[in-house]
Amino acid sequence: MMDCCQLGEGAMKLFIGVALFIWFVCGLAGDWLLEDGGSFDWQAIAKGPITLIKAMDRNPPTFRGYPNS
Repeated sequence: MMDCCQLGEGAMKLFIGVALFIWFVCGLAGDWLLEDGGSFDWQAIAKGPITLIKAMDRNPPTFRGYPNS
């Protein structure tokens, strides 16, 4: 039978794993948008959501219904 400490450790590891995966995917998407699908820059990928925000700021999406388009 597992005690509460072991359950908490498992939940914490799962949370950290999911958070790192989301961070990595944001970095990949942002770098792909900045580089137009070219070679990947690991420093930009490591910045995660910051890179994605920078990419969205430089190349805002253009579709009907988006503010300021």
